[in-house]
Amino acid sequence: MQREKEPGTVEPLPGSLSSKPKGSSCAVQKNLIVWEDLFVVIDDGMTPLEEYDRLEEILAEHVRERGTRFGIVVLVPPQARPPTEAHRTYLRMLFDRIRGLACALVWVIEGSGFAGAAMLGVLTGFQVAMRGPGYYPLHITHTLEDAVESIFPLLTNGAQRLEDRAAAIRAIRAARAEIQSLD
Repeated sequence: MQREKEPGTVEPLPGSLSSKPKGSSCAVQKNLIVWEDLFVVIDDGMTPLEEYDRLEEILAEHVRERGTRFGIVVLVPPQARPPTEAHRTYLRMLFDRIRGLACALVWVIEGSGFAGAAMLGVLTGFQVAMRGPGYYPLHITHTLEDAVESIFPLLTNGAQRLEDRAAAIRAIRAARAEIQSLD
């Protein structure tokens, strides 16, 4: 049974997400922001492998609770390092496992220069490896705005929710600022 929620919010799940930051419409945790049917992960390339399992469990619980697949946005900060070979192998398996939970995946590479180019190379490799029947659309961009623009039409009723795009961007930015202030 779904709990009553304010429009534009996803209430935290027991044991998984912290309370919403004051004035935010997002549920947040140190590297995770959930806004309606957007699942935003902040990944600096140094995430322990078991953390991905926890994120997968949270995503699966949200999908069960809402009855709809989520769009996933992965924010790759400027200081991010390309994942190790062990991480790449693990992430490929993870991306296979979440096929039924995700409607699209967009990476946002926030870095530039050599680091940004290296990350683009790694993510392009994922993108090429993950094409084919049963895979959700994948996209790589450099801004949150482009990510939201590309993923929204793929969300449930996304084409009818044009006004929600700006609200999603504002909410994600506010939640991320809250996360960064805690570091």
